[in-house]
Amino acid sequence: MWVYDAFSDGDDAVPQADGKASPGGDTNNADGLTLTEPSSSTVYRVAYDGNGGCLCSGPLAQHVKPGNSVVLQATFAGVPAEASKVTVAIPGGGTFSNVTVTR
Repeated sequence: MWVYDAFSDGDDAVPQADGKASPGGDTNNADGLTLTEPSSSTVYRVAYDGNGGCLCSGPLAQHVKPGNSVVLQATFAGVPAEASKVTVAIPGGGTFSNVTVTR
């Protein structure tokens, strides 16, 4: 399986400081991952740096053979310090509950 945009939200818009978004980002990254904090049901999206770069794995262009794996990373801002477990949703990969938060 080729890993290109399977973990992306499919949008190349880059969040800006004014709350708007501009085109020009990457769709071959892991910005489609989300976390849900169960006690508040708040959904957290992958964070971006001040230059509009996704704080996540990318650009993705890897071939993964059956039975093998690939390591991806994503940084999420704003998750409460007291949150110790979250639900992780991966586009095309499913939802995983009670995932331990690491900081």
